[in-house]
Amino acid sequence: MKKLFILFLIMVLALSFTACGGSEAPPQEPDGSDVESVELPEFSIAIEGAEVTAFTNADATDFELVEIEAVQTKKDGSEETNLWTGIALKDVLAFAGVSEYTSLTIEASDGYAQEYTPDIAEGETILALYKNGELIGDTGSVQLVPKGQPGNMWIKELSKITINK
Repeated sequence: MKKLFILFLIMVLALSFTACGGSEAPPQEPDGSDVESVELPEFSIAIEGAEVTAFTNADATDFELVEIEAVQTKKDGSEETNLWTGIALKDVLAFAGVSEYTSLTIEASDGYAQEYTPDIAEGETILALYKNGELIGDTGSVQLVPKGQPGNMWIKELSKITINK
């Protein structure tokens, strides 16, 4: 009787362990490490006026992710604080071979654009891929997050960076 009970217990435990295992791994959240360790959305950002003409998700795998906590002030004066994870804009500029410029024009996919001084571009400004640990948007998109700048300087769905000399 004891042997039958032990066999039954082993079968129950084995079934419970196999039933708990899922077929899909949970999505990886950014942890401030290299980009190769997380899943990236597919993107391509045009770069005009530089040696390199585009920055893509494939290029991004060579970069380290950075995290910044930034407060966005909206048109109505309200503020929203979030944790953003992405790639430093200054690192992308170095990758593109940009060393001297007077300003950058950053453009969204809808044509909205803003001009950035070197101080803003080389400060705590990132190409954000994650907001509070979640991909931005349903399929993922890139948002330019310039810490300490007003909401109208934040560019959603980043599509182009123009180097102004």
